[in-house]
Amino acid sequence: MDDPREGSIERLVRWIQVRGLAEPAVLFIEASKPLLPIGSQALLLVQPLLGLLGRDRDVNEFVDLFEDPASVERLLLRLERGPAE
Repeated sequence: MDDPREGSIERLVRWIQVRGLAEPAVLFIEASKPLLPIGSQALLLVQPLLGLLGRDRDVNEFVDLFEDPASVERLLLRLERGPAE
């Protein structure tokens, strides 16, 4: 896939899986699907704070990811599939 969000999805999936949070993350994302666009906008509110930590680029990537329902579905499928072997 040539979607620029694929890299963000893979990084987020790895971060979640390394911490053993795949199942809780799937449950949380599924439960909050109707609110994800609002949540992604809320990330923009904390972007200046995260910019001080050097994470503002990540915020922009995740805002884009969670605003797009197709990207959220790909994220969920990747988390449900489990770790790559």
